[in-house]
Amino acid sequence: MKFEELTIHVIPHSHLDLSWGGGYWLCTLASMDVMLRLLNCLKSDPEYKYTIEHVYAMREFAAHARRSEVNELIEAIRDGRVDVSGLYHGTEENLPGPENLARQFLLGKGWLKRRFGIDTKIAWSMDTPGHTLQMPQLLRKSGIELYVISCGCAGPRLFRWTSPDGSEVLTYTIGAYNLSRFLGLRSSIDEMKKKITWYLEWIGDLINVKALILDDGGDWSRPCLETLNNIRRWNEAGNKPTLKISTTTEFYEAIKGEAGRSPLLKGEMPTTWVYTPTHYPNVAVWNRRAEYSLRAAEVMETLRMILYGDGLYPKSELTRCWEQICRVMEHNWGGRDGDVVGMEREHACRVAYHVGRDILRSAIEHIASLIEPNGEGLAIHVFNPTGSLGYGYAEENIDARMYGGEFKGHVYLTDSDGNPVPIDLIERIENEDGSLRGFKIGFVAKEIPPYGFRTYYVRDSDVEVDVPSALEAFENGIENEYYRVKVDGCRVSEILDKIHGRNLVGDGFFELTAFSDRSIDLKDNIGEVLGVEEEGKFRIKRGKAKAKIIIESSILNSHVRKEITLYEGLRIIDLSLALDWRGPRYCQLRVNLPFKFDGKYVYEVPFGRIILPDKIDYWAPYGVPLRYDAEQMERFRWPNIESLKGLREVQNWIMMEEDEYRILLCTDSPTYDFRGHLQHVPLRTVYSCGDPLLFYNRRGSYKWSYRIITGVNINPELEGILFMTPLETVFSWRRDLCRARRMTPKLPHEYSFIRIDDENIVITALKRAEDDGGIILRAYNASNKERTVNIKVKVPFRRVYEANLLEEPIEEISAGRDEVRLKFKKWEIKTLRIII
Repeated sequence: MKFEELTIHVIPHSHLDLSWGGGYWLCTLASMDVMLRLLNCLKSDPEYKYTIEHVYAMREFAAHARRSEVNELIEAIRDGRVDVSGLYHGTEENLPGPENLARQFLLGKGWLKRRFGIDTKIAWSMDTPGHTLQMPQLLRKSGIELYVISCGCAGPRLFRWTSPDGSEVLTYTIGAYNLSRFLGLRSSIDEMKKKITWYLEWIGDLINVKALILDDGGDWSRPCLETLNNIRRWNEAGNKPTLKISTTTEFYEAIKGEAGRSPLLKGEMPTTWVYTPTHYPNVAVWNRRAEYSLRAAEVMETLRMILYGDGLYPKSELTRCWEQICRVMEHNWGGRDGDVVGMEREHACRVAYHVGRDILRSAIEHIASLIEPNGEGLAIHVFNPTGSLGYGYAEENIDARMYGGEFKGHVYLTDSDGNPVPIDLIERIENEDGSLRGFKIGFVAKEIPPYGFRTYYVRDSDVEVDVPSALEAFENGIENEYYRVKVDGCRVSEILDKIHGRNLVGDGFFELTAFSDRSIDLKDNIGEVLGVEEEGKFRIKRGKAKAKIIIESSILNSHVRKEITLYEGLRIIDLSLALDWRGPRYCQLRVNLPFKFDGKYVYEVPFGRIILPDKIDYWAPYGVPLRYDAEQMERFRWPNIESLKGLREVQNWIMMEEDEYRILLCTDSPTYDFRGHLQHVPLRTVYSCGDPLLFYNRRGSYKWSYRIITGVNINPELEGILFMTPLETVFSWRRDLCRARRMTPKLPHEYSFIRIDDENIVITALKRAEDDGGIILRAYNASNKERTVNIKVKVPFRRVYEANLLEEPIEEISAGRDEVRLKFKKWEIKTLRIII
């Protein structure tokens, strides 16, 4: 294509990071200054145009600016002089969980449309280091038609990016941002003549459309009329190509006719900032915990609201929490005042987690007050706020005074069918005078109905009731029906899958190694070994429901505590790693996980899964052609390219597939290295590229959790959700506080509120609609096949609509009284709006 035939659309913007340049409030003030200067430019020159990168900036401006200033900006948007991207902010897309990512559109474009009636069709994602697999589907289901990015694609400038379900979004990659500064648009015509020609020649093989974007803006850069004046001078002098100041929508209108000729690309764009979570390890873990806490709270509180018929729902509390944990997933971690921002992020996630727990506990206690037990003894109701049959280890305090008579001395437990259940007597609770007050017991709960509960019964006896258990402990290990775990001098020597007769692990499994790491936070540069885990001591604790090996050791003067746990009757192995870090700077810590298998890795991403590729042909940071050859590595000087071969951010699980056999590793932390044997990278103590004096010393206490499941038929999505969403128990409740305002139904001692007849359909949300008009249910098909399923909600429907991610109804769906039949394309995400 001849350069003279091109039109370059210069789009002014400002990259308004939520932090990075300083703390949140400092960056909010900088953003406010940008917006006020934008209003001045719009007043000064009627031809000036602008694109606001994300809705968060609009929300902050609307909250803090004068009403007249907000009205001026909204008028400019409606007049087509200013565009707003539909995203909440520049999300690091591979990090948030599925609902965290989906809510970005509700908090972004959804807020903009509800508040001001503005229906934006474009989205920008500047400086975000990768883009997740299902982003095209999420964008399309939010009404976004053009996605503008700066990182990730080394292919042509314009392409159609597609999700596994077939959704396409037209995508344009700038290849970087702040181009106008480098090409002289705010300097002089002479500089522009030299640099624009050089730039077009440099990217010439990537130009596949007659219109290009040249962005005019950097970090908190102020809107400037000099760019527009230089564009006028350029065009008046007859220079080519033609430059035009534009909005993103104007650019889209200019190129959408060529969309059909653009190539179709598919797959994820792996993040090159894969180490980001290692700088704030607690933030990454607590953000994930908070999401699943809020999801469970929304489900059970929605069910409580329906049962009680009172219309009460803590929408403002939940919305504030979602706003906070979504904000935490912004792409900037570190920078100036990064230590303060990191603490604020961790605090926000912890608060959201506990608010979710509070709402969840209230909901299940209210629901429990409606249950009519039909067994002898005191009832323990075990709740499962997930969409599959639940299981897990539950603990509960038993108040002996509630027996109503003399306590006989021995307590035992039965399930809802009257079968004895093994228990651990964790604690004997006594009054001050030594008399018995109660017990704390632990037990394994199984087959808890999805989005429902099952009741167990505590009974007492004159004699001890001996309930057999398959758990065994020996000198250097533990075992149950499914696994045997052995240690040798504090080293894990064997994890035997007894059913399939294979040792799962190699040498050094679950051991820590510390490496020298002299790079900045974004780079991959492992040096020599600084330290290995020192020999420590181990002990074994065995109960009838749970047995564990506890290993205590140290590395680099830091105390390490590891636990490996087996349960009676459960085919899972739980592992935990607690670290009191006191190590040095310039260090990278790794957990070795050498599983013995000969096959392929599969890992979870939001609403999807990835088979780890041997190579990546067209994704790269900042538009760098990715061929893995020395010449191009030298040309572009991007040391992180090599790391794309094996470093990834994962969601709840990694699965190792060997023929029909599966090893599933569930995890609550995202950064893994697949090069060689599997390694978890939980922590780094390097410095920030945004502040060379900010070291991530990260001294303090941390805890990471894992779970191993093996077998042939494993549903990794459901197992990952169960791993992140523990069972909840209710023994006694405040009947005086859980009184229904209307006639409420009585519930049996075992019940499921929602049933899906296909376990490949995964529910991620059940909540009240933002406008209070019905219930929102979101689910996706976690398989490569089309599926037709029945979703049964034991609530009478009036109408059911398919909705978009903004919760707006699209079309009505034929439904029964309490059941709806849906057809899902492979990997399709569906949102329903249910009117009850």
